[in-house]
Amino acid sequence: MGIREAHTIFDTRAVNVLLGTTIQNKRKLRHLSTHELSAELFRVYGISVSAMTISRVERGNVISSDKLFAIASFLEINLTEFTSSFPTVK
Repeated sequence: MGIREAHTIFDTRAVNVLLGTTIQNKRKLRHLSTHELSAELFRVYGISVSAMTISRVERGNVISSDKLFAIASFLEINLTEFTSSFPTVK
């Protein structure tokens, strides 16, 4: 058995930036500051996500999945639809 070569399916950094931009656009459509979004996430889901963390996510940084799912859910971002546009391995 040979060693299989690892292939990049998509640029994960680009995906993170795209998701961050999507989050930022949805937040701005609701006229929420990062501080207001942080407060709403705590009020609605009981999860603590600082305004600085939200800003980092919007710039494409990675955070824990529970925080990411809370942000996406609150801003009504369907992650299944978001990821369905990614290339698949054939």
